Amino acid sequence: MGLRGDVKVLELAGRRIPRGKSLDVQLPLSQTYSGANVRIPVRVWRGERPGPAVFVTGAIHGDEINGAGIVREIIVGAPFQIVAGTLVLAPVVNMFGFERHSRYLPDRRDLNRHFPGSQSGSPASRLAHAVFNELVARCDYGIDLHSAAVRRTNFPGVRADLLRPEARRIAFAFGCELVVNGKGPKGSLRRAACRKAAPRSSSRPARSGRSSRAWSRSACAACATR
Repeated sequence: MGLRGDVKVLELAGRRIPRGKSLDVQLPLSQTYSGANVRIPVRVWRGERPGPAVFVTGAIHGDEINGAGIVREIIVGAPFQIVAGTLVLAPVVNMFGFERHSRYLPDRRDLNRHFPGSQSGSPASRLAHAVFNELVARCDYGIDLHSAAVRRTNFPGVRADLLRPEARRIAFAFGCELVVNGKGPKGSLRRAACRKAAPRSSSRPARSGRSSRAWSRSACAACATR
């Protein structure tokens, strides 16, 4: 199978993004209980030449806001140029939890235990299905950014299924002192993405509920150079 980023024109949320262009789109993923559409902001950044497509996501757990800050630093600061391939940046995946400062969705389910999701399941499963098919399945590689759980502090590290050569290569490219091997819990994005043959690593800086500019800059530099 060819690289997903090789397409001349990428279509996302009804928008067409050719090579060499950058575009902000609002990706519709779900609805509130009152029927209002819920969209997440996504920046698609494409190089002039064909190459792999890479997604970088933050705030799958709504209270883990460091990931959102890291992705925002990449979007606003543009610390590098995209020569080849495609970068898909989604600072906030769990918009429901992010706006409520909660790890969970309104139904108290953990979004990161419902991938790849289902069109006809629970609200969490339907949201996971939309994220997986609209973002993850379109990419060849991925970096999903997390923080520690509430009232905990994580030592910065990377988690990946190191039995998969491409995931192992990406994980060690970050240069972290701590690299944890694991497929990920059942229903996690890490596990589902690797099964879909989109090698994905999970980076976990600092604490939940707060954003550190120092951590954001450090992790942004890691994403930019890897």
